[in-house]
Amino acid sequence: MKSLSITFILILPSILFCQNNNWLFFGNGNLNFNNEPPSLDTLFNNIEDVTTHICTLSDSSGQIVFYTNGRTVWNKDLEVMQNGDNLEGVRTTPQGIVIAPKPNFENIYYLFYLDNSIEPTNTIRLFYSEVDLALDNGNGGVTLNKNILLNADAWSSMILANGICNDLWLIIHGKTNDLFYAHHITETGINETPVISKTGPISDFVQSKMKIDLESNTIAIPLTSDIELFSFNKQTGEIEFIDTILDEHTSSFKDLEFSPSGKYLYAPSKNLGNTLFDDLVRYNLEADDVEGSKEVIYENFSPSRHDMQLGPDNRIYFDITDIRKIGAVENPDSINPITYRLDGVYNPVPRERLEQLTFRFQNRIVFPETATIDLGPDIQNCQESSIILDPQFLNAQSYLWSTGEMSTSIEVNASGEYWIEIQTAGGCLLRDTILVSIERMTIDLGDDIISCNETSSILGLTSTHDNYLWSTGQTDPTIEVFDSGLYWLETSDGTCSFRDTIEVQFITRQQDLFVEDITVCDESPVVLESNIAGIQYNWSTNETTASIQVTESGMYTLELLTEEGCLISDTVTVTIENLNLDLGGDDILCPDDSIHLSSTINGDYLWSDGTIDESITITEPGQYWLEVETLNCLYTDT
Repeated sequence: MKSLSITFILILPSILFCQNNNWLFFGNGNLNFNNEPPSLDTLFNNIEDVTTHICTLSDSSGQIVFYTNGRTVWNKDLEVMQNGDNLEGVRTTPQGIVIAPKPNFENIYYLFYLDNSIEPTNTIRLFYSEVDLALDNGNGGVTLNKNILLNADAWSSMILANGICNDLWLIIHGKTNDLFYAHHITETGINETPVISKTGPISDFVQSKMKIDLESNTIAIPLTSDIELFSFNKQTGEIEFIDTILDEHTSSFKDLEFSPSGKYLYAPSKNLGNTLFDDLVRYNLEADDVEGSKEVIYENFSPSRHDMQLGPDNRIYFDITDIRKIGAVENPDSINPITYRLDGVYNPVPRERLEQLTFRFQNRIVFPETATIDLGPDIQNCQESSIILDPQFLNAQSYLWSTGEMSTSIEVNASGEYWIEIQTAGGCLLRDTILVSIERMTIDLGDDIISCNETSSILGLTSTHDNYLWSTGQTDPTIEVFDSGLYWLETSDGTCSFRDTIEVQFITRQQDLFVEDITVCDESPVVLESNIAGIQYNWSTNETTASIQVTESGMYTLELLTEEGCLISDTVTVTIENLNLDLGGDDILCPDDSIHLSSTINGDYLWSDGTIDESITITEPGQYWLEVETLNCLYTDT
């Protein structure tokens, strides 16, 4: 549904509620809420043929869609709309015109308006007509559903309220009785048989205005010395009397307004010290003693009809006729709200004209509270993982999936159409459907390749795809590789991409079967074995086992047949060092004599006296040792 809103045009410097950021005035522009604070602009000028109010539908940018005074409907070009004349609404009332969107229809709106009945006299009748904005090439037109009598026992005011399942309620009160009439507005149309609630006091409410809080739970009606409170059932349309707020000083100029949260109720009340002036007071509807919660918010403003309306910026605006200004309550839900005046918004109508007319603000438009569920856009999953479907709708009364599951979310792993039905706590049945496509296709480059004595290999797929990208940067269906390594291919079909990796090894005749040559320092057998597994082994010693033991230095060759059928060979050098370091037996050193000790082993020498030569001469008795390090072996003798 397009973003549309109701605004209202009056002949006094009073503000008029709208859903978007423009409040319109008769003859002298509009209050622009796109600025902070709101500024006076000239969107709407020189509207003709009005009495006390015009009800206007505007879009989110403040452009006129259409407007009506209950007798004529004008289109966005300020021309009479197709079939838009001769409406029956001729009644000047506080809330005599309401525009309501038809639920779930983008271009259809209902006009509700009151008139003075000729017979019987002093009876107010409620009519409605239907507007289709698609008619007349988008300029709109009133359809054949025109001037349909809906109620012949109407009070002078009416309000719109939200339902629970994308629906609305039009609420009016009977004249001089205790009856409320609630007409249900749904996507099928207007139920001309109202829900009737017999509740509250019997009173003549002709000059009073009804207000309902933003949540459409509570209705307030100001009377001469009290305020009547009612509860509204959004599901059934039933209304029930709650309480009376008594105040002997309450102004007889009937208007009031709820704060955005619905906690506070604002109303004019006669000033105790100067009854020529009024105070703006508020009541805490959540207090144990609502009447005792009364507090004065703004003192001594003019003894006029203090029209009040909650603005799109969550301020409550009211007219101050004596200074021809607009007042506002900032932060009306705050413990300490602030009041201020908007300078520069003047009444464009002469003073004497004001005294002859009755002025009232009009109802705000109410768009259906669209309760919907959304599983999101259709899903195309290119992976093999499962998908979680979750409408993110919590605290429902029940859930039912097309799979039969009754959980808040489900996990699916197969392509198909899935739907969910949710029963809300208020009784709405919501449904959404989603199409899930899970691509199970994969690509396969085959098994890893071990090539014996080859210099290249061809890689590719047997299936055809939209495009190809190899790890080498090539974009051909097949590539030829010459080096061992890992290679991947990425390809796509539509929106899904797939990848596979293959390892290629080029094995030549000469391979490293041994880690390194071996040197040992004793006579223990040396075990030789390949670091690559094979299925046949041929040693230069004529042995055919996977490993052999050798006790002599030398070069040993292994020829190995791999599981892949490659014949490879390698040679390892084994050095077994078994050198004998012998300094001879113990000896006796005579005085003035010496002994010469030496070794013929090639290596690094270290004697016990720190000498590093190959021999030393001993002249003192004692114990002497020699360490010789050769290759990886260390020999010691004493």
